[in-house]
Amino acid sequence: MTACLYLEFSRITLEGGIMTAWKTQCNALRAAGVKVVTNPSEPHDVLHVYLPLLRSRWLVQKYHWMGKPLVTHVHVTAEDFKNSFRGSNLITPLMRWWLTGYYRKGDVILTPTEYTRHLVADRYHLSKDKMIAISNGIDVAGFSPNKDLREEYRKRYNMKGIVAFSLGWVFPRKGIFTFADVARKFSDTQFFWFGQSAPKAMTHAPRPINPPENANFAGFIDSAKGAMNAGDIFFFPSYEENQGIVVLEAAANGKAILLRDIPVYEGWMKHGENCFKAKTDEEFEKYLKILLNDEKLRKQFGEAARTMVKEHDLIHIGQKLKGIYESVLEKHSK
Repeated sequence: MTACLYLEFSRITLEGGIMTAWKTQCNALRAAGVKVVTNPSEPHDVLHVYLPLLRSRWLVQKYHWMGKPLVTHVHVTAEDFKNSFRGSNLITPLMRWWLTGYYRKGDVILTPTEYTRHLVADRYHLSKDKMIAISNGIDVAGFSPNKDLREEYRKRYNMKGIVAFSLGWVFPRKGIFTFADVARKFSDTQFFWFGQSAPKAMTHAPRPINPPENANFAGFIDSAKGAMNAGDIFFFPSYEENQGIVVLEAAANGKAILLRDIPVYEGWMKHGENCFKAKTDEEFEKYLKILLNDEKLRKQFGEAARTMVKEHDLIHIGQKLKGIYESVLEKHSK
C-alpha cells in the first residue's frame, strides 16, 4: 500500500504543529511498512490531506467526485484560528463554512483528540460516524532527556536555576500575556518563550506584551528538543488547542507541566497526577510556586507524563493510520 500524505507548502520552512504532525506521521507509517509519498502526482492508493488551502481543496473536490480513497485531517479549526492573525476573528464564520465543505468530503475525517472530534461534529455539522480521533503522535525516544543537549542550550541562552519555559507561536491565543504577567510575580526565576512571531502588521495583539526583565521571548529556536531539554517547568497557558504537540514533547522529555484548564486535555493530562491545570493567573501563580519549590513533585509529574505519552508513540500511531487506510481501501473495493 502506498499513501500520499499531502501538506501544501511543505517545502517552506514554517515550523509548527501541523508540520510536526505531518513529519511524525510520515515516519510512523514508514515504520509500519507503508510506502509514503508526499506529491499527489506520484502513484498512490489513498490520499491524506493536512491543510485546507487552495490546491488541497481542489484535490479533495476532485477525489470526492471521482470516488477515490480520501482522508481529511482536522488540524485547523475556526476556533483555534481566532486571536492569531489580524482580522482572524472577522473571517471566522467564512472560515467555518470553508472548512466544513473541505473536511466533509473525506471517506474518513481524522481529528487529533476526542475534544476536536466532538467540537467539529457539533459546530460544523459533520457525521461523527465518519470521524476518528487519533493522536498526532510523537517520537518518544527522540524527545527523551538528553544531558548534552541540555548543557548546550542552557549555555546558549545563559539559563540559570529552575527555568519556566514555553514553546509556540507568539499569539495571544497561546496565552502570552498570562506568561508575561505571571513571570512578573517571580522576579528571581528565568522565563523563556521559544517561538516565532508573525510580522507585526499581521499579528492580532490587543496590547503590547511588555515582558519583565526575567521573561525572555527568545524567538525562533532551531531545535524543539533543545528547548525541551533546556527548561525545567513547561508553562503552557494556551486558550485553545486541538491537541498541543508541544505538550506531548514536554511529556516525553519528562518535564513538570503547567497548563490552562481547557477541555482538550481531559482524559490524558490529569491535574495533580501528571500536571497542574489552572483557570486564572492567580492559579497559575499558585501552582508555579509549588513546582518551583518542590523538586520531588517536579520529578513525580515528569515520570507520570512520560508514562502517559508512551501511548502516543509513533510506533502505535503508524499502525493505527495503516489500519484506517486499509478500511478506506476495503470500502472502495466493494
